[in-house]
Amino acid sequence: ERLVALPTLFFWHSFIAPKPVHTEVECERPPGPLVFSFWGANDYFGMQATRTLAVTTAPLKSFARLYGGEILVLRQLPSMVALVTHAQQTLYSTLGLDPVSAEAELPAEVKHFVDRCGVACDGFNADAEAASLWDAVVREVCGPLSAHIYCDKYKLRCSPTASATRAWDSTRLVSANPTQSVLPPHRDTWGSCIDAQINWWAPIFSVESNRTLEIFPALFDTPIPNTSGQWSVKEFAAWKKFVANGAVVDEGVGVIDGEIPAPPMLPTVAPTSNDSDCPGHVEFLNGVAVVVDPGDLVLFSAAHLHRSVPNKSAVHRFSTEIRTVFLPDVRAGHGASNVDCALERAPRLNWFHSLNDPSTMASTALGKSRDH
Repeated sequence: ERLVALPTLFFWHSFIAPKPVHTEVECERPPGPLVFSFWGANDYFGMQATRTLAVTTAPLKSFARLYGGEILVLRQLPSMVALVTHAQQTLYSTLGLDPVSAEAELPAEVKHFVDRCGVACDGFNADAEAASLWDAVVREVCGPLSAHIYCDKYKLRCSPTASATRAWDSTRLVSANPTQSVLPPHRDTWGSCIDAQINWWAPIFSVESNRTLEIFPALFDTPIPNTSGQWSVKEFAAWKKFVANGAVVDEGVGVIDGEIPAPPMLPTVAPTSNDSDCPGHVEFLNGVAVVVDPGDLVLFSAAHLHRSVPNKSAVHRFSTEIRTVFLPDVRAGHGASNVDCALERAPRLNWFHSLNDPSTMASTALGKSRDH
């Protein structure tokens, strides 16, 4: 049995470069169920505009670089390696198959496999050991800053292949089970309205440029037409609950029982013309496909425009993520610049709980929340 491992090289200085062609390196799979892509020659992937991708080490001393648009990578963080190991073991145990090759082995059972992936993700997301391991990751990265860190709920996410999406009800797949969603271009700040929010992302198995996270660094400071002013998290939560209770979803239409339209899961880029000069037409702007190894951790500002790369490979993509906020920065009004998020809604402080006790940011006297 063989797997393809994709090599990566990280660099300190930003430059304008075309998307590279990744060289696939075939390698023997190590014994046991844990697969880490540590092999192969080095390879570049380019950063746009003036944003920097930097390899860094823990603990961080502040989040200022992230607020400025830098994307930080921590290589083979011990706590993240432990978390990835646990996630891989959970997936093997729950699925009863190799998660990387299971869909190819069961072509007639794609729908069943997708359902089982959802069960595996939901189980991991309710797992106390997984929560404890994510806490350890945050503490290792943040060091003394951990005393004032607030986190949202961690997630194990599965990005289905195109064939799996076609074999199953794509509307239900995306809307009713967010752990299996293929997310369109968006800034997380459009939903949370917290400029100091930091996103944490890590692959569970090896990823490729055609099934990973994509970031658009050139648009960090560029206003993009979006739906943040009209989006309602309550509306989406009500829809998700209704579908979970057994409502019928018309495939590909986004309508429950022929009546209720499916609300968006998150604010997204607003529809625009096909004019390539229109800043909202992100398909004409090269993004950066983030290709890192299992055990690596990627940190970036929630103000970065990003999306799930539509999975055109033959295997599912499994990744895990969490979002954090450093309370003193919120109080001081520090964070990324808000270039296009609607200001009518209040910050979603209740989404974030303390790393050290059950309190949420909403229950904490902030003094100052959002003023820029």
